[in-house]
Amino acid sequence: MASGVQGQLLHVTVLACSNLKYPRWLKSEPSPFVWLKHPSSEETRTIAWTGVRNPVFVEKFEIPLIEGLSTITVDVWNSSSTPDYKEFIARGWVTLDKVLT
Repeated sequence: MASGVQGQLLHVTVLACSNLKYPRWLKSEPSPFVWLKHPSSEETRTIAWTGVRNPVFVEKFEIPLIEGLSTITVDVWNSSSTPDYKEFIARGWVTLDKVLT
């Protein structure tokens, strides 16, 4: 990781997901959203605007960097009609070692 990144902002654009496979037990019409997880700030989420199997997000985020941060986790969840109940769909990772060099 590049040195001196503490406090700098990483600009991330979440574009879309493709070929999502929803579990058979999904209890509601799919309404996917993405959650970016990283230790340098609160979890950030965005709800898809179009698509069910291939949702399009096109959301931009600014993530404050911290020394040693090497990965951002990207989870895809389904937003159900119950506010406190979310259904996990998929997970991916963005490794930052190549992004910051």
